[in-house]
Amino acid sequence: LSPEVGESTEVDGDKILMISDFVKNGFFLCFLIFITGISQSILSSRYSMFMNFWRATHVRSLLLFTIIKMALRLASWASKAPDLTQGKILNVMSTDTQQYHFMFYFVNFMVVAPIMIIGCIVLLLLDIGWVSLIGIFLLFASFPVNGVVAKKMGECQREIMYAKDKRMKVMNEMLLGMKSIKMYSWEPIFQKMIVDARKEETKILRKQMTLRAVFIFIANIMPTLM
Repeated sequence: LSPEVGESTEVDGDKILMISDFVKNGFFLCFLIFITGISQSILSSRYSMFMNFWRATHVRSLLLFTIIKMALRLASWASKAPDLTQGKILNVMSTDTQQYHFMFYFVNFMVVAPIMIIGCIVLLLLDIGWVSLIGIFLLFASFPVNGVVAKKMGECQREIMYAKDKRMKVMNEMLLGMKSIKMYSWEPIFQKMIVDARKEETKILRKQMTLRAVFIFIANIMPTLM
């Protein structure tokens, strides 16, 4: 009879270890944990985060320089277009460029995450067996849910940009026409317009933060379920 998987055999008095015995050996697992820690330090260490920050700062500076250069070269008729306001230009400079800055912090995870997922799946299958397939199924089932939540967050970001453009437009009109506003006592009118625009922006921000909390909750609960 052939020996079962995971059992050692003896041939002429010599003990032969199966591959499964070697994988389950404690020294091998400790060595694997050591290699995993070194790989994680190399691929996603503080040094790489510092390099990402350095590159992100350069990219953001380049984008700001390009936006300012193009804004200064705008023709008079282009600057008076209804869809090109000072508030929109300021939002592009402050918010959109900052999104590119944040993106560089997580670029290295695009390489590290698949390796970590594959390594965890292999270790779970070797250590627990087919029962780990339940956790693996839940992990892959969470990807579409996170995708839907991320899509909703993107829609909220676009709505926030629109609401912020609207608020900045009112603020610029108030600052440019301050003398007229004081002369005709229009302060309550502009105050109400600014407060309403801010309330609309805050409402969308609260919705986005709720979606972000759901996204983080799903991401943190999946390792526990696995």
